[in-house]
Amino acid sequence: MALLRWALLSLGVILVAVALVGAAVVFKDQQAAQASSAAMPVGTAAPEPGEFREIKRTDFRIRQLSTYEFSPSEATRQLASKHAAWRGPNRRVWYEVSPKRIGPSTPLVILLHGAGRDGLSLIEIWKDVAAREGIALLALDSIGSSWRLEDADPAFLVSLVDKMVAHHGIDPARIYLFGHSSGAFYAQYLLNRVDGPWAAAALHAGYAPSNALQRPATPKPYRLYLGAEGHIFSVETARALGRGLAEVGHDNELVIIPRHTHWLYQVGPQIAADAWDWLDSRPR
Repeated sequence: MALLRWALLSLGVILVAVALVGAAVVFKDQQAAQASSAAMPVGTAAPEPGEFREIKRTDFRIRQLSTYEFSPSEATRQLASKHAAWRGPNRRVWYEVSPKRIGPSTPLVILLHGAGRDGLSLIEIWKDVAAREGIALLALDSIGSSWRLEDADPAFLVSLVDKMVAHHGIDPARIYLFGHSSGAFYAQYLLNRVDGPWAAAALHAGYAPSNALQRPATPKPYRLYLGAEGHIFSVETARALGRGLAEVGHDNELVIIPRHTHWLYQVGPQIAADAWDWLDSRPR
């Protein structure tokens, strides 16, 4: 009798495992179909070259730190509304911040955090300029600790943006990306490879590898902030990538910051304010 119960239990476990694997496969197929439908078409005609500019900026207030510690403040945790939903086998978490006054001209900045962080880390950086300028913020957590292309689900991000446009009066012409480090990698990928609602991107301390990018049918502009003393993403590679992407139509700027490293969180509010000035000055 005990043997029969053990056999039935084992069979039940096997059936549940098979069902979960089957559900994961179905979700991956659905995800691939959605990603394909959202993909930026590849440019077929010879592109009109964009402009690459390199700028050295010495006006950021860079302080040398004895310790590198950061966590979002309690004020940020209270400010941001946290949301979660299951997306296939993945529980997706995201944060939203709406300005006190919303209307048809409200801009939206999508925030993509660095490795090992979450969406709150960039809301901390952006909350002051968002309050001052009336910007809505959307910060999505990655699947796992970092943004990986094999986990990319741009259709889900687009669906979140669509809901914010519908519910918060976002101006569809004023939607932008901002990413740090791993999030900058993903933001550049979205700008180049996904036919999304974003008009431009500002990146800090990160970029996508050239083999992840293509000649897009609709090239959009970006600006990359990079510390001269950064140890993960090199100035030389960023420069070569910027020139290459200009050749396929992307207007882009490389902003070199002397004495600055990969660490965003001391200079972050200054970067956010400067990035917003640049993003909001893009032609619409």
